[in-house]
Amino acid sequence: MDIIKINGHSGYIPGNTNVGVYSYKNGYCMLVDSGINNTAGRRISEGLAGAGLKPKYLMNTHAHTDHYGGNRVLKELYPGLSCYASEQEAAFMRMNELEGYTLYGAHPYKRMRDEMFYAREFQVDGTISPGSAEFDGKKFEVLPLRGHTVGQIGLMTDDGVAYVGDGIFDGKRLDMYVPFLCDVEAQYGTLDLLEHTEAGWFVLGHADEVYEDIRPLVKRNRDSLDEYAGMILELLDQPKTLGGLAAEVFILKDIDIDLKHYYTCMAGVKAFVSYLLDKNEITNGVQDGRLYFYRG
Repeated sequence: MDIIKINGHSGYIPGNTNVGVYSYKNGYCMLVDSGINNTAGRRISEGLAGAGLKPKYLMNTHAHTDHYGGNRVLKELYPGLSCYASEQEAAFMRMNELEGYTLYGAHPYKRMRDEMFYAREFQVDGTISPGSAEFDGKKFEVLPLRGHTVGQIGLMTDDGVAYVGDGIFDGKRLDMYVPFLCDVEAQYGTLDLLEHTEAGWFVLGHADEVYEDIRPLVKRNRDSLDEYAGMILELLDQPKTLGGLAAEVFILKDIDIDLKHYYTCMAGVKAFVSYLLDKNEITNGVQDGRLYFYRG
């Protein structure tokens, strides 16, 4: 896995999860995310070794397994590595069953406890908050990117490169699934922030390219949010359960759903329902033991 240079000291290692790399002149570097598992972590190590680099810092954008699953093996390979995340995401990494609980609503059954939802627990060395941060004399801007998760953050380097995790989705993923969100209102805010972030390059957690102009993709993401909110509002002209509503959304969007993605897509549907409830555009109630949602 070779490091692709973007600008100055900033580059990335492409993969199923793109990993940011900021190199220092002394041969050390900072990583942004670590991939899904030990194999991904070892491949990152191989890429760094090929470039003569050793990681000194690792910042996780958020606590989904495909972004921190390689932390443990990197920590074992580089005992001096210091790892950081936001306070909220650090809690999910430390208590690794929380993701399954939030997606399922109860103790996750064994088939859910695979590497898509379940990485080994990990204790970060420190937490980090949005704003300015300094590591070894270099200044970075930590970006607040809530919406996909409760405390997602990104990192912008002094080279003008912004690593934004899953703060925004590429067109391929928008076409495949309901956006995996926990907070739609926060996601609108994140899109506004990214649209006005003065970076020359944007590295997404999952994309086949680095974006120099993020504005068209911001518009596409915003349009997707508007579309789903409008679709769900229209569907709720007739009362529906969450499961019934989700099924109709999947059919209308021609989403080929499997068991794993059912939970992430259902999380997105629930996020839109919460958004519409909080805007008083829909309401809910129990009838015959079923919870229905409908346009108020």
